[in-house]
Amino acid sequence: MKVRVLRLLLCGFGLALLAPAGARAFWFDGLDDVCRAPGGREINNSEECATLIERQEIGHTNGAVVRNGTQLLVKAKANTVRLADSGGEEGESYHYLHYFPDLNQYLIYKQYSEGGAFYVIDARSGAEVQIPDVPTPSPDGRRFVASSHNLLEEPVTEIWRIDADQPRKEWGYAPKGWAGGRAQWVSPAEVRIPTDGWVESEHVPVPDGVPKFVSVKLVNGEWVGENLPPPSQESGQTEGE
Repeated sequence: MKVRVLRLLLCGFGLALLAPAGARAFWFDGLDDVCRAPGGREINNSEECATLIERQEIGHTNGAVVRNGTQLLVKAKANTVRLADSGGEEGESYHYLHYFPDLNQYLIYKQYSEGGAFYVIDARSGAEVQIPDVPTPSPDGRRFVASSHNLLEEPVTEIWRIDADQPRKEWGYAPKGWAGGRAQWVSPAEVRIPTDGWVESEHVPVPDGVPKFVSVKLVNGEWVGENLPPPSQESGQTEGE
């Protein structure tokens, strides 16, 4: 059953991002696991929600993204990326969500039989990379940060740099049993992650004496974390790729 609502919807990020200027066709409730359509109808199916978002957004791409039956065509400058849905109980489907002009990236959601994943496709090269969640562009448009805090999966925060042909990961961190809030840019060289988040599937407020944010700063070309919680043994902190 495809019942998990997209993580971008869970963090309340979809409201401003996915609605065209002057319209709010779809909006989402914080961590309530609910997608709301016009008129207040609740949608608890992630594929249905992604389909509705695609229908709303695809007309704003000037033909760069086209739905052709079970195929989603993304027309980059260098080539056309063809994403084909597969049928059956264990099938997969692709859904267009948004275009980030500052980043030159199309945001795609891939729905599995259980759960899903986010991808960006470079509008110049057509290169595809998987990212943890919806990207938040840096103030200068040269990078983005993406934070996953889905309790069913390992939380992770990643910082990506936009190169001439595709994004490349500069920094990643997966804390053990801990997932903070959505990372935010303070400046082009600093990201803050709220510590008020989730530990072992339970919401945990910021304890007394603990900073409300942990910071990651770009120092001499490298990202350096301050006061980060313990890393996961499997992932921990990773350098750029």
